[in-house]
Amino acid sequence: MLRKCYSCKVEKDITKFVSDKSHSLGHKYLCLSCNSGKFIEYYLLHRKKLNEERKKYSKTEKGKDVINRASKKAYKNHTQKWIARAKLRYAVKIGKVTKLSCWCGNPKTDGHHHKGYTSEHELDVLWLCRPHHMELHRKYQPD
Repeated sequence: MLRKCYSCKVEKDITKFVSDKSHSLGHKYLCLSCNSGKFIEYYLLHRKKLNEERKKYSKTEKGKDVINRASKKAYKNHTQKWIARAKLRYAVKIGKVTKLSCWCGNPKTDGHHHKGYTSEHELDVLWLCRPHHMELHRKYQPD
């Protein structure tokens, strides 16, 4: 089934639209790519307010419960990643691994497990700043 996107005016398959049961066809009137762009645009305009609301919500009992459940689910689904990251943090803390600056010179870095999260590669990381780390993931993300 085809549907025309309200924003880009391109006819696309209905599966390329955001699911939303409140709409008559069960999908929003914006395709996935246009909806993503609208969300980013809205976030950039209202970033400060949205972050304040998120922080406020995370301090409520309901917010704490949601964060706790999400954290447990993430651990269950990605246990090997969590263990590798914990071992890396501990290795940095005791001085076994030295945290380096990103190649751009930014000292605030994350360890990127470029060879995977297996036990033999837990401490084998590239030190990248957040923007370069995200850029690397976007570059190698399958379409």
